[in-house]
Amino acid sequence: MRKRMFAVATIFVMCMTICIPARAVEVQDNDQYSETNAMPVQVGMMPVQMKDVMNEYDHIVAIRNASEKEISLMGVSSEDAEYIKSNAIESELMYRASLPEEELRNAYCYTDEDIRILKAYDGSRLEDVPEMRTVMATLSAGIGELVKSGTRVGVIYTWTWDSMPNVLYKGCAALAWDGTYRNGLTNNMSFDASKSFCNLHYRHGDATQSMGTIKSFESNNLYRGAGVTFSMGTTAKWVKGGALYMYMNLVNQTDGPLLYQLSAHAEYAYYSISISPGISFPDVLSISFSGYHTVYGSRNLLVTI
Repeated sequence: MRKRMFAVATIFVMCMTICIPARAVEVQDNDQYSETNAMPVQVGMMPVQMKDVMNEYDHIVAIRNASEKEISLMGVSSEDAEYIKSNAIESELMYRASLPEEELRNAYCYTDEDIRILKAYDGSRLEDVPEMRTVMATLSAGIGELVKSGTRVGVIYTWTWDSMPNVLYKGCAALAWDGTYRNGLTNNMSFDASKSFCNLHYRHGDATQSMGTIKSFESNNLYRGAGVTFSMGTTAKWVKGGALYMYMNLVNQTDGPLLYQLSAHAEYAYYSISISPGISFPDVLSISFSGYHTVYGSRNLLVTI
């Protein structure tokens, strides 16, 4: 049975099955922290510049206006397409419009302008009410360097929602990489599972926040990529954003050659239906997802040593 919260079909990255335990991750809760410190402004050697990469409204309208063939090419299941084309989303928004302003502000992260528009909403089809785009959640993502040398590179990938998405099921995040080596020779950059981790930033219904840490990654190729998957939570405590801290080490450090450049590609998304997220890295800088999905938060980085 569908939950009231809307399902925007998507997933972001993760799932590996080699060496690192391929199991449901355990999130360790840490002490609450202030919102001003929730997301890093600058990490390592360079600022992490956040960029809006997706708004739920655009995704919904695109699916509603698409043909069956176009929907299939988007990777959206017929079940999700039917749901998105129904009035379920409008019903969810009408439910939210009935909630007290304080709850909308604290739990859902709506601004005063969002609340004004939401309270005036009459349940009309979203495609006929373009101002509702402001109310729908927008995802921003950023990527940057942590450390770099001829034998080691660290990359941070961050993402955040400006308000609560219309579905809370599974979240995913992953990073793929490929190295170029000195003198055109070959080597490999291997994932450092002992130093890598993912921080999740939780928003609580009373407007407080907390942080959880994931240390178990998944991958089917530790020379190409790795990622994590996690529950998005509930309205009482949901994942507003997070950050992947990923480290890679040169495999042959004795004979070389040393690293010259490293290309990194990161993605975020979330599943809207009850299936087990899965990911593999079939080719260079390639992330392949299991199940029907739409990729959000795609960002790229070139690290030159």
